[in-house]
Amino acid sequence: MAKKSILSKLGLTSKKGKENEEEVQQIPIQSIESHYVQTIDGYYKMVLKITDTINSDLLSDDDIVLAVEAIQSCLNAVTIDNAVQILISSERIDIEQYFEYLDKKAEQAEEEDDNYLLQRILSKKLFLQNYAQNARNIHNFYLILHSNVKNAVDAHDQLYDMSLSMMEYLESGGMGAIPASGDEIKKVCYEKLNPQTSQRQPYYPDMKLSAIAPLAIRDHQGRYLEMDEMYHSFYTFSNFPDEVGAAWLKRVVSTKANLDLSIILRPTDKTLFVRSTSAKIIELESKLMGSLPPMYQQKYERERQSLEELMQSLQSDAENLFSTTFIICVKEENMDELKSAEKRLETAIASSRFRAKKLLYQGHKLMWYLLPICYAADLEFERRVGWPMQSTLVASILPFNSSDLNFNEGVLKGMNGKTDSPVIYDRYNNLFFNNPNEVVFGESGSGKSFYLRLDMLRHITTGRSERIFVIDPEREYFIPHAERILFRLGSEFTTNPFHIRSTVVDSDDSTTDGKNDIQQYLRRKIAEMMSFFSWICPNLSPIEKALLTEGIQRAYEEKGLTLHGDDAKMPDQFPILSDLVRILEKQEGSQEIIATLKPYVTGPYSSMFNGQTNWNMDGKVTIFDIHELSDEVKRPLMDLLLKEIWEEMKIDRSERKGLYVDEAWLLADEDNQQTMKFLREIAKRVRKYGGFLTTATQNVDDFLTIGKYGTAIFNNAFIKTFMRMSEKDIEELSRFMNFSEKELSILGKRKQQGYCIHIAAGKRIEMKVKSSPDEQKVLNLKVTENKLSRKEQMERALHQSL
Repeated sequence: MAKKSILSKLGLTSKKGKENEEEVQQIPIQSIESHYVQTIDGYYKMVLKITDTINSDLLSDDDIVLAVEAIQSCLNAVTIDNAVQILISSERIDIEQYFEYLDKKAEQAEEEDDNYLLQRILSKKLFLQNYAQNARNIHNFYLILHSNVKNAVDAHDQLYDMSLSMMEYLESGGMGAIPASGDEIKKVCYEKLNPQTSQRQPYYPDMKLSAIAPLAIRDHQGRYLEMDEMYHSFYTFSNFPDEVGAAWLKRVVSTKANLDLSIILRPTDKTLFVRSTSAKIIELESKLMGSLPPMYQQKYERERQSLEELMQSLQSDAENLFSTTFIICVKEENMDELKSAEKRLETAIASSRFRAKKLLYQGHKLMWYLLPICYAADLEFERRVGWPMQSTLVASILPFNSSDLNFNEGVLKGMNGKTDSPVIYDRYNNLFFNNPNEVVFGESGSGKSFYLRLDMLRHITTGRSERIFVIDPEREYFIPHAERILFRLGSEFTTNPFHIRSTVVDSDDSTTDGKNDIQQYLRRKIAEMMSFFSWICPNLSPIEKALLTEGIQRAYEEKGLTLHGDDAKMPDQFPILSDLVRILEKQEGSQEIIATLKPYVTGPYSSMFNGQTNWNMDGKVTIFDIHELSDEVKRPLMDLLLKEIWEEMKIDRSERKGLYVDEAWLLADEDNQQTMKFLREIAKRVRKYGGFLTTATQNVDDFLTIGKYGTAIFNNAFIKTFMRMSEKDIEELSRFMNFSEKELSILGKRKQQGYCIHIAAGKRIEMKVKSSPDEQKVLNLKVTENKLSRKEQMERALHQSL
């Protein structure tokens, strides 16, 4: 009887012992238009979808501080009578849009009667469908702004101004948000209120509000709600620890359960709170003056210090105080699974030093807190379960905390190491990628070539690339239907240092950049040829360099290519090294140059360098195999190949193409930095010619520390992939990257092949490189997993059981 009286006093009574089924005639939404929601109380809300989240596990301390400050700035922009809702929404992996993208690629393959390409696309779709079914739900994030006026025009203006400030603040902390469309808002509401039906009957554009509402909500003795064949249980917090760190709700949000968290923030007047807190401090000080056992002395002292710190923070005008309501919902398809999910949630809450409180006898109004509408379902209820929190404390939750990266178009890069959700994006998308370049670092056996082979195949089959070029120093890249140009002693393939494939001028001067100008290009060509000869003749004196430059110019003049005059035309044949030697023989002081060039003119390497270039790059994939050559010859040949490829890439700006350069450390030489400088220039300019550059190496020390151009290439890459590395390489890399402790642990640990830290579009994630059965067959991949430690085996078994 006493329990019933207490419940009655709190307004928490229900028909205990009965199941109360209530038909829902109306959801608390009056209208939804683009970006805006009007709830039935007449107020307008704007819904921002968080598009760029952070991953606190992989952030440095400095980056975490920036993120907290950005969110705090957002909260401090909220004024009295306004409100904010943060919704962390558990949603099914949505790759339907990517399937539509693949379907279009498949239609194109059918039209072109390309059965090989069609098979790759269909196999990729099947692979992802299986993965999506087994992967955990992902979290999406929404920030909902509440207007304090009911006039539509005034409300829209107010919300528009607020949203601009919020998006600007979030961007300063490495996050991003955009206003959600009307269809996006309705889709979220429909899937929340119809969790099972929405799988069988997916949302369609312009669905009416009447179709969004659930048919009925059944109340199970005030403890559970059943809606659309899904059982829901609700929690809040009844106690918080005295001190919390950054991302202090992460463990709760990451519970292995279908979990939503809604945080309602209503600004409150600090005056009344300061008064009551001051009285509480005086009361505690009075207690501390008495004779207390040590345990209570410490307890009251901690409380006093905590309240004084809170009072001090509230003195700032830039520190808002909020009545903060936490509503946590777990949901499962049957009661047994729900009870298991509840236990996992309660364990996560307890291990975070909070205390869980199950919400009982509240009826269907709790459902409205799961919708992105910032609706005041019951202000009295919110006051009873709300907590006063300053903006700093709320911001340190870091609510927009996720490791997912999926733009639903482009190339599958791998699977998220935490959720198994696919990592998909289009590196050509200028909206999200400042440049499309990538660097890949990893020691031998880490999975670097495994990752790159998959990336090459996917770019050609399911990506937007029309052609790719690969410099392969270790003979690791075998792509079906690729043209392999094999360089070795006695090679049938010749690369003429004098060959000019195109005369597109690449310049910072806007009046000449991109134009075909033979004489202008010839000047640059002659200058750039010196880096090739520097690899062969590394110790040339200034006089010898001048003689060599003059000899190159004369060789071109013999073929009709001059630096002066108006009738310059491309010759049928270009000069070759024999022509240069013949000219140098007539110049006094050229004897050492001639002697050094002999192996390349009449010696063992002559077939590779002394003759007309006799290969092309017309196929979809061209692989330059230099595996059989010594480093002494690889380097000058790589110099020539880079320049040939770059000339080819500049011909058509509209064509999408990519260049992969593996073992780039070979070009790092303190005495000859010109080739690395040229590679840096490609990295800077490749985007404007419709291309991307992927640079890979296992020798971090040489690549980054010898000269300055390796560092420039690294810094210029908007996509970075780090696989397992040695302690020395990690230490060297840490000079250029702020790695968190978790990232350092991942890089140094012996994980399965292809496990990596992947950075793209400003997001840092753990990623597993996974290949489909079709890709394993096509690429003849041997998929291996390193032996797991006992702890990792137990973690994997536990994950699978859950």
